[in-house]
Amino acid sequence: MKSILTLMFILVSMTITAQDDVYGPPEKEGTNQAPKKAWKILIKNNLTADENFTLVGRTLADNDFTIEAKDKEFYTIKTAPREVGKISGRYFLSFSIRDKTISVTGQGTVDISLDLGGVKAESAFGKIQNRGMQGSFDKIAFNRMQEFAMLLGKDVEYVVD
Repeated sequence: MKSILTLMFILVSMTITAQDDVYGPPEKEGTNQAPKKAWKILIKNNLTADENFTLVGRTLADNDFTIEAKDKEFYTIKTAPREVGKISGRYFLSFSIRDKTISVTGQGTVDISLDLGGVKAESAFGKIQNRGMQGSFDKIAFNRMQEFAMLLGKDVEYVVD
């Protein structure tokens, strides 16, 4: 009996830690504090997928984003890379749109190239995640993604690795 309970405890523990965590909106109104390691923002609303698709497209256009790809069949939109601002780097946003939910993720890169003996290495795009210190590329890129997400709605949840 003891071994069965131990086995069940281990299986439940593994299942819980293997899943992404979803956090609701910030505790304090107006703080917009996302949890550490958040990489996806879910905006909840009462709109259909078609209405959300139009909302995202118009909000991108109103904020001078360039849409690189959009797919009305799968309800996805991807922006062209744009400058982060304070640091030499670029980022782009990806949207997955459903009834009552808009999912926002992004990828970014610091513009660095290294030339060692004729071999040139350039930085690649990686997942935007809420990590790093204030003023770091990671933090600035996440803040840009979060600022845009808040334009789409204030009822948000964060997905954490």
